Amino acid sequence: MSNHITRITKEVLLNNKEARDNMMMVAKAIHDHEMSFFGISKKNYYDYLFTGKFLSSIKTIDRVWRRVQEDHENLRGKEWEERQIQSGQIKRNIFDKQPSLF
Repeated sequence: MSNHITRITKEVLLNNKEARDNMMMVAKAIHDHEMSFFGISKKNYYDYLFTGKFLSSIKTIDRVWRRVQEDHENLRGKEWEERQIQSGQIKRNIFDKQPSLF
């Protein structure tokens, strides 16, 4: 199931640098693909999204988006490191925010 999510995520991140810091742009692309594949109209989007039928969950898309960026440094956005610091994945160097003495 997540193979198409990974493929679409990589494609979107490669072609749209803004999506590297905006997971919802990737979610839109994935849901557009799934809606087209299953013949779901925009009118019925929320019905399918909230019932979990046919459309990938936002949580799954978010996990794949983060994993792709972790595995592919060239697909990371400007805010990637800050997100890692906030989540506790990496520690901030205390000297990064210190003014230079010389």
